[in-house]
Amino acid sequence: MKKLITFLVLGLFLVPSTSLATARSVSQGSTGSSSGNSVANSEEQSNSGSEKSIRNCERIQLRMQNRYDNYGLSKDKHLSVYNNMLERLNNFVDMAETANIDTSKLESDITTLESLINEFKTLAEDSFTKMQETKASICDSDEITFRQSLVQSRNQLKETHRKAQAIRVFYHDTIRPDLLAIKEQLHSTEESTTAETETETVAPSSDE
Repeated sequence: MKKLITFLVLGLFLVPSTSLATARSVSQGSTGSSSGNSVANSEEQSNSGSEKSIRNCERIQLRMQNRYDNYGLSKDKHLSVYNNMLERLNNFVDMAETANIDTSKLESDITTLESLINEFKTLAEDSFTKMQETKASICDSDEITFRQSLVQSRNQLKETHRKAQAIRVFYHDTIRPDLLAIKEQLHSTEESTTAETETETVAPSSDE
């Protein structure tokens, strides 16, 4: 009888203990699963953030590439215009000298214009190179370094634009008046030559 009671008592204690162990096992399994899910979610968020960063980087690269290409076309166009301008001016000087017109003032101003154009060429090439470096560093540099490079690139572009504006102003305010003055002299010379020719034509010969 005592053995039966002892067995029943032990059974009463063992059953809750087993249940508790089972509950703990389930709880630990649930906690482990929750922890595993948390790590997985964290990795997914990290991967998602990396993919988003790559996409943003690619978009910025595309915009920079478009600006780079447009600036290259604009630079080449400006240089072509300036080279043609100098060629026409030098041809005009040759024509004026043929007509015995003083072109010293215009030639001096053309020299100044050439200096301005050479300065523009240097600035334009430096800006073009800086834009290329900035474009290449978009995905390779940290944000601070990239922003610093971008600011430097913009400042160089502004300086290049200011030099182009200086060329336009110098041509309008200095070169153009030189051209008008010489053209007026050429016109006067042509009128004088025409008048002399007409006089010689209508003048009576010495035999009459």
